[in-house]
Amino acid sequence: MHTYKSGNKYEGEWKFGKKNGHGTFWIKSGKYYIRKYRGSWKDNQYGGSGCFYGFGGERYNGQWEKGKRHGLGTQTYRDWNAKGEVYHKYHGNWVNGKREGMGHLTMSNGNVYQGEWKNDWKEGMGVFYYKDKQSKYEGLWRDDIAVSGVYSRNTNPGQLEIPFVMLPDAKASNQKFLKLAASRPPPPRYDRTKRRTDPQLCTRKFYNVLYGSPLLDTGRPL
Repeated sequence: MHTYKSGNKYEGEWKFGKKNGHGTFWIKSGKYYIRKYRGSWKDNQYGGSGCFYGFGGERYNGQWEKGKRHGLGTQTYRDWNAKGEVYHKYHGNWVNGKREGMGHLTMSNGNVYQGEWKNDWKEGMGVFYYKDKQSKYEGLWRDDIAVSGVYSRNTNPGQLEIPFVMLPDAKASNQKFLKLAASRPPPPRYDRTKRRTDPQLCTRKFYNVLYGSPLLDTGRPL
């Protein structure tokens, strides 16, 4: 085991004086080790597959490239705005440390977003399933905000099923997203001051009051 002056520790494989192969790295803050990475290394950086454990129960298990989350991965992180220890969970593609491509986010309150991401925000086409499991919004997102789409509610007594989607790799998904975005006309811009956009969303206020708003429930890490 190698201990650095900072107190950080590394135990694992080396090559040409650098961390290469498989190893575990402990990160110290004050008197305690509050973060840990266990997995593959390439030239002193996280590279390949590995698991990162962070403060407050945060955990990421997936692919890495040049020290950043890149590829398919699953992140669980605490909702610090909620009472008790409750967590958000994201499973999907990452590009250079940010959510990008296709992804599935389950929020701590039970709401679910499934769709396209860019630069860590909901961007493109996506479906927002409300926690009542009977209502959903499907449409276009821009800068993490729903800008144009349709609300629907299942009146049957059974619950609305959320489909399982097989996710492609991050690079392929991102290229597909860029081609799709280029082929579409620009979406209507959301007026933050007036809190309105497409007239088709006239039921927005009713559903937001009853079931929670996709405009506010981002599930983004703090």
